[in-house]
Amino acid sequence: MKDEENDIREIITRHFAGETSAAEEKALSEWIGQSAENDAEYRRSKKLFAAATRHYKKTIVPDIDVDAEWKVFEQKVSDGKPVINLRPSFSMLKIAAAVLLLIAAGATIYFYANRAEAVYFETASLVRKVELPDGSTVVLNRFSRLEYTSDFGNDHRNVKLQGEAFFDVTRNAALPFVISARNTTIEVVGTSFNVLAYDSISEVGVIVQSGVVRFTVPELNKTVELMAGEKGTFASAQKTVQEEVNQDVNYQSWNTRKLTFNETHLSAVIEAINKAYNTNIVLKGIVSDTCLLTASFDNQSLEAVLNVLESTLNLTYERVGNRIEITSTGC
Repeated sequence: MKDEENDIREIITRHFAGETSAAEEKALSEWIGQSAENDAEYRRSKKLFAAATRHYKKTIVPDIDVDAEWKVFEQKVSDGKPVINLRPSFSMLKIAAAVLLLIAAGATIYFYANRAEAVYFETASLVRKVELPDGSTVVLNRFSRLEYTSDFGNDHRNVKLQGEAFFDVTRNAALPFVISARNTTIEVVGTSFNVLAYDSISEVGVIVQSGVVRFTVPELNKTVELMAGEKGTFASAQKTVQEEVNQDVNYQSWNTRKLTFNETHLSAVIEAINKAYNTNIVLKGIVSDTCLLTASFDNQSLEAVLNVLESTLNLTYERVGNRIEITSTGC
């Protein structure tokens, strides 16, 4: 079977070189008609040969008078002595050229077929969980984009982020996980953390849940190491990098819909609910500084949350289009 494959490939090569006999042409025609796979193989080889011919016509050296050059060579080396004619036939040269062209074209196509391509995930109004080839997971917040190349995990683990995401990175000390988020770089070995990097927000923030994160701002030549429970912030306007203990217990609410309030002012409560539930709740009028809420919610429906606010703070609200307007409060 292997010999038959080699024979037909040799005939195909000779066919493209214009050196086949009538019997070989007949054999090739019969082979092509045997199956759709054979026909496809022939057409693929034909395209390769045509592409390679077009390419190498542009790059090979100018035409040379082979006969004349060979005679000059013979005259120089013979010095009147008989010379054994080692000159290859023109047909053999054509066959060799055809083979070389096919090999070169195949190598070119192999290169492009194996070139790393961009892989990306985008979200609109919904949160999405993405599993990466190395086993790491990324939860993308709304209106966010994650991008990496198809060779991710081979000799690098580099990704790009626009928006907000929570990363749970599989540990690999030999291959650090690197995130490019706007004009900052976040590098980890294996840990979990949240990155906030929307284009519409002037700051880039990193909050670490577990492990250690290296937060770098190349333009400032500044790097800070963040431990679990810490937050790093780059303020682009002020050109400053700040490292502090994270005080926002609800930073993951957009992902978990878990909210905790401890004597929190109603305005801050509404801001957190809007982020967690992707809603548009607005306060109408001035709210007293004493309007504070102490409560916890664990993935409850928006209606359940509003009912708690209504009963606890004695407020009233109404729906106006896609907005929820709090019209009055009893605090």
